[in-house]
Amino acid sequence: MTSVSYNPKTDIYTGELMVFLDEEPIAFSSSAQLQVSMDTKDASNKMSGDWDVPLPGKKNFQITTDSLLTALTGAKSADTIIAAIIAGTTFGFFFGAAKKTEAGDSATYAKDTAKANYTGTLLPTECTIKSDNGTIASCSSTFKGVGALTPVAAVVA
Repeated sequence: MTSVSYNPKTDIYTGELMVFLDEEPIAFSSSAQLQVSMDTKDASNKMSGDWDVPLPGKKNFQITTDSLLTALTGAKSADTIIAAIIAGTTFGFFFGAAKKTEAGDSATYAKDTAKANYTGTLLPTECTIKSDNGTIASCSSTFKGVGALTPVAAVVA
C-alpha cells in the first residue's frame, strides 16, 4: 500500500474556486458549485437476486453560482447571463482556482491554470435576481454542460 502524506495547510482548497465565463470571472460571485452526474441503465435480471445491477449511462454536468448584483459595465453578471439565455448562446468556461492581483481598493482575477481545473461549454438555463429589504441584491444562475466536461491536471513545477 502506498503511503500518502496529508498537510491541511497546503492540500485543502478554501473559497478560492471560481467560475469564469469565457475569460472573465462571474462578477462578485459568492458561491460556485460544479455538479457532475451519470445516469444509469438497469440491467437487473432474474439472476440478480435482490440486488440492482446498474450500468453506466450518459454523463452530465451543471454549474450553479450565486453573486451580488452589479451595475458594472462589461462584467460577466446577471445582465450578461440573461442576455445569453434570451439569445440561446453558450459560454466556454473554467472552474478552478483564481489568482488575485490587488491594486488599491480594486482587484483583478485571472485563471490559475497551474492548478487542477475543469473546462468545457455551458448553456445558461436560469437566472434569478433577488432583492430583499435591507440586504444586497443578488443573483443565482444555473448552467447546463454542453458536451464533455474536461478535467485539466495541475501543472507540476
